[in-house]
Amino acid sequence: MSDQITVVGVIGTDPEHKHSDNGDLTITTFRLASSRRRRNEEGKWEDQHTNWYTITCFRNLATNVKASLAKGHRVMVQGRLQISEFQREDNSNGKRIEILANHVGPDLSFATATVSSNARQREEADSDITTPASDSVVGFADIGAQTAELSDAGKPF
Repeated sequence: MSDQITVVGVIGTDPEHKHSDNGDLTITTFRLASSRRRRNEEGKWEDQHTNWYTITCFRNLATNVKASLAKGHRVMVQGRLQISEFQREDNSNGKRIEILANHVGPDLSFATATVSSNARQREEADSDITTPASDSVVGFADIGAQTAELSDAGKPF
């Protein structure tokens, strides 16, 4: 059984890009902060509680996340939840909450994005799937081969 989860939050660390020991698997990881917000009695927004997740991306998704996203960007992540226990140096127990990402994208409630296909990844997708008639139409088969350029009028979001 697999626990699927979707989380919306802010990237808390710059994505770290690496390769597996044998070099055939590309991996990108980053930390994601997801906060519950409520209005206080004065009508101002306050963060109530923040959950932190380690997000792990593989293959083309890893490459596209590294090329497209950075610390401070608001994103939506969908993937498989994995919780593991570990022991710290002081012998106390801890839990690591990780999402093995299937999909990562910008939260368009806070920014705009320009989507473009990676040429190499597009060629691989084309060999397996019939592409839409127009490049302006993005089909579900194209989603894994996309990168996004984020913009918020020059302001961090």
